[in-house]
Amino acid sequence: MEYAEGQGSRRRIKTDQYYDRLSDLPDHLAHHILSFLHPDDAARASTLSKRWDSICWSFPIFSFDETRFFNHSMLVRRRHFLDSMHMNLRRCGYPLMQKLRITTVDPQDDELEYLVGRYLSVALKSKLEELELSVYCEACLHQEGCGIHFQLPDDFFNSLSYLTSMVLEACEYGNHDVINLPSLKHLTIRFMYISQDVLRRMISSSPVLETCDLDTCFGFRVLTVYNPSLKRLIVASSRDIRELDMDAPNLSSIHFDGAYSDLLTDGLNMPPKSTEISVFKVANVDSVNSVKDLTLSHVRMKDLSLHFMLSRLQNLERMKIADCLFWNLPLILNEKLESLEMENCHFDSLIANRQSFQNSSPLVVGEFSGMLFCRNNIGGNGMEFSCIKSLTIVGHIEFPDLCLRIHSCPLLETLIMRNCDNITYLRLSLVEFKLGFS
Repeated sequence: MEYAEGQGSRRRIKTDQYYDRLSDLPDHLAHHILSFLHPDDAARASTLSKRWDSICWSFPIFSFDETRFFNHSMLVRRRHFLDSMHMNLRRCGYPLMQKLRITTVDPQDDELEYLVGRYLSVALKSKLEELELSVYCEACLHQEGCGIHFQLPDDFFNSLSYLTSMVLEACEYGNHDVINLPSLKHLTIRFMYISQDVLRRMISSSPVLETCDLDTCFGFRVLTVYNPSLKRLIVASSRDIRELDMDAPNLSSIHFDGAYSDLLTDGLNMPPKSTEISVFKVANVDSVNSVKDLTLSHVRMKDLSLHFMLSRLQNLERMKIADCLFWNLPLILNEKLESLEMENCHFDSLIANRQSFQNSSPLVVGEFSGMLFCRNNIGGNGMEFSCIKSLTIVGHIEFPDLCLRIHSCPLLETLIMRNCDNITYLRLSLVEFKLGFS
């Protein structure tokens, strides 16, 4: 930098070197910088100058997390948490709230209910884009162990036109006749009792929904998923489900984990129970035709239900089945399947008559001791995995000598076998092949 002659000019130019350029940033850029900071650091930024104080108080992201005060006793922790919510109330005078996040860990009280209601009231009047409301306590983690939940306002689901992401945990749904979520892309519901009709309307009333995540939800036996834009469905520990009814032509991934425990066995280190799915329905032949990834764990299904499900997944590429119980059932492996992983599955008996399933070309059969691939009485052809590239077998397995014919997988590139200690003979005749044992 060149200096002008004269002491005054030299001093002025030197001062310019220390000019606070951050203070001249537009509000939206300054807010973007604050969004990467921890809430405590963002609060300290308000002390830098009057300009930064104004930026911090107009910050459109409100985040309150009671776990930040875990190093205090329960009463002190709750007091600090509520004080932080009170202190930020004056920020609610600004017309814009883009993101609201409230997470609690202790039981609900009147003061907390009042504050959550105040913030939600402002959020419903703003162009709220992201909402994460986790008003639960430790008892909520024990399968309906807590009956004290925050009740959502009556006009809640009709006032969120700009919302793109919503996480609701341990809230009480209440009575909502109108559900309108035109911009919602990501929906997560955890530890909630929600009726079958309400959940159906919530999914179908979100025209741009891409991800639906249901974890430990109760109150519905039929999960109805009718949504043309949905791409990913995740269901976990929802023990009441007995039927899946689907029409999601753009759905690419299904993850269903039926494991759950109850108050009698929770904490006793006992294995989880499995959910029984008795019916699988689709609206038409294209309802689930885009699914490429399927994961089933801790699920019990009748023969025809799983047979029908797999027959409709015509573009399935990757499949994982773990800790599942099936009966006399072949798994239909379509021509596009590239990866198959099975772990600790229980098949009651082998399929002896292949002719009973005319449309079932390649078959996988098994028995209680893990997975058993066999060629006995199955058209005399044994296994035929014409497109399988990766195969993982896990568990205590019984294989008769020469029974495992790997050469029936002409495109197989990777075989992973874990805890298969009873295999006495393995025949490999592939050139380009990767083998792993553990």
